[in-house]
Amino acid sequence: MVSFWKSWRCKCGHNKPAGFVEGLGNPNHIAKKFADVFEAVSKPNNPMTNAAAKLDFETRLMNYEFTSIPAAFTVYEVEKCIGTTASVSVVKLLVLMV
Repeated sequence: MVSFWKSWRCKCGHNKPAGFVEGLGNPNHIAKKFADVFEAVSKPNNPMTNAAAKLDFETRLMNYEFTSIPAAFTVYEVEKCIGTTASVSVVKLLVLMV
């Protein structure tokens, strides 16, 4: 898992300020704009439809039966395969360069 986060930070870990978002430059105004947008999209369009969907969800949740299925592979095995694949790709690239 360590190599994943190392790669993530290398590619996405740069903490650059956004600059301007929809014409706003002040970080507090940008944060408020994001909050307003996310609040608006999380409100139900129709209270009756929302109530019906909530009841349906709650009914399904009450009748849900959790069954544990063993995982086909572990996180360690995935990381090992990714690491192996990356190493093989580098070796192939080096061979092609020679």
